[in-house]
Amino acid sequence: PALPGAEQVVAMYEKALGGANAMKKITSLIMKGVSVDGQGREAPVEIVQAAPDKYSSTVTMREGMQSTRTFNGTAGWMVSQRGTRPMSPEQGESMRRDAALFPVSVLRGLSEKLHVSEKDTVNGATAYVLTAPAGEHATERYYIDSASGLLVRRVVVTETMIADIPEQVDYSDYRAVDGVMIPFIVRTAGVDPRDAFTRRATTVEQNVPVDEKKFVMPEMKQRNRQ
Repeated sequence: PALPGAEQVVAMYEKALGGANAMKKITSLIMKGVSVDGQGREAPVEIVQAAPDKYSSTVTMREGMQSTRTFNGTAGWMVSQRGTRPMSPEQGESMRRDAALFPVSVLRGLSEKLHVSEKDTVNGATAYVLTAPAGEHATERYYIDSASGLLVRRVVVTETMIADIPEQVDYSDYRAVDGVMIPFIVRTAGVDPRDAFTRRATTVEQNVPVDEKKFVMPEMKQRNRQ
């Protein structure tokens, strides 16, 4: 059977999320929950997002130390007990994909490059696979459930001289918050199983005040190792 067009699948996804008008009303999001790493260790996590593409994620360790990753729409940086350092271009591009308040806006931006490449099965359900180039040496695929219309998986494959390196993000447990659908469980996996983690949201608040200072890049300092 002929596959649907990319615009048709994106429109289905947009409608499943709650519709363009509902999403336009959302200007910020604060999510609190738990992050579970590949070894099963849990840590509190807080994510702050501001439209259209500002993002900050803070994980608090058992010792009370915090690790923060921030993207302000242009550049990204990381803050930990070792100091502050800028992200590499690859890390920044990955953060850019995470920073969108709603991933459908990313797909809208890729409209000229996007195409439906195939059907695939995700967790026993059929999904349309939207494919587009992601920079010079990478390809990204968005898996849209053909029944629910929601995004269930995103895969970015980066070509290197040694091998293709995949990064996979799975989205599940969608719940309606202020008229839009939000995934309360997000799983990330890469080549190294130790880098995998699962984020489970416990509370999601939208249209709450966000301090813009959070997205101002601090002076880059690194602590000297003893």
